[in-house]
Amino acid sequence: MIEVIDSGVGIEPDVLPRIFDPFFTQKPSGTGIGLSSAQTIVHSHGGFIDVLSEPGQGSQFQVYLPASAKAGSEVIDLLGATEFRGDGHLVLVVDDEPIVRHVLAQMLTECEYEVLLASGGMKPLSCSTNTMRTSRPS
Repeated sequence: MIEVIDSGVGIEPDVLPRIFDPFFTQKPSGTGIGLSSAQTIVHSHGGFIDVLSEPGQGSQFQVYLPASAKAGSEVIDLLGATEFRGDGHLVLVVDDEPIVRHVLAQMLTECEYEVLLASGGMKPLSCSTNTMRTSRPS
């Protein structure tokens, strides 16, 4: 179990059931994809996430992952692992937080991916649409 606790404003009870919905956010800016992505990743590994929150008291996220007999028994060299090599494939990283974009770009670049960064969903969407329009035969 991994636990993340904050001392923020907490989550209202009527909002709590929606926090993992894709694109749901109560922030003035942002995409609302972070918790949805985290839940998808945790579920794909056979785990689940519990959330405890009270308005005015912050939130507590508990991430449960299945135990492994191999846990701690081997060291994984991500830079040497061939399944993590991008071989120049292009990855688009979209996040409203500059530090998240920077860290992901650095990690992906070290794994030999080519990385494009965008701060919000509309910018890559408009680029993709423009590219598609210009590449269609007339």
